[in-house]
Amino acid sequence: MTKFIVTHRYGNEERWTDSRLIPQLVGELDDSEDVEHPCVAVADESGLALSAYVDGQVIYENVEDDESIPRCLVGITRRDQIRLLTALAEGRLDELEAENWWHWPPE
Repeated sequence: MTKFIVTHRYGNEERWTDSRLIPQLVGELDDSEDVEHPCVAVADESGLALSAYVDGQVIYENVEDDESIPRCLVGITRRDQIRLLTALAEGRLDELEAENWWHWPPE
């Protein structure tokens, strides 16, 4: 089982092994209009992380590499946010790399 780290909307982190729980994590984005806590995230052990935002943005970055340039997608549905976070949690990096990422911040 692959372990991954999730960050809930209000900041608490947990280590998970079950990617089937990711829809519940993304569902936290619809809980309220709290603008102070606008995202949830999944990260792997190497530091690759995906953050999904209330407004449909997804940011993909390596939080352990200062040279890494964050990339983003905008206007992403909740279903696609779930698909992308699940791909990272399950180690399907080729699926993530196949997306049409923009450099962050978007121009």
